[in-house]
Amino acid sequence: MESRIKIDNKEYKTLLTGRTFRIYREKFNKDLLSEIEEANYRYNSTMKAIVNGDTELDIDSDDIATTSGILGYKNIGDELLTTLVY
Repeated sequence: MESRIKIDNKEYKTLLTGRTFRIYREKFNKDLLSEIEEANYRYNSTMKAIVNGDTELDIDSDDIATTSGILGYKNIGDELLTTLVY
């Protein structure tokens, strides 16, 4: 599928082939969209627990961005995060 996008008032032609999804499936034998959905669910569950105070972790409200990133990483898991970054 061809389309055009505009970035900084300059138009670019794009060609979407789905190649990334095919390469990911060949390399990891898993569906990329399912992996992204799982990571998103795990991360959101962690953030909801933090907001609701359902966690025993000591959260510094001044540094919530760093804390949420670390907790998200721990909750998503090393293997899943590595394959998503690949």
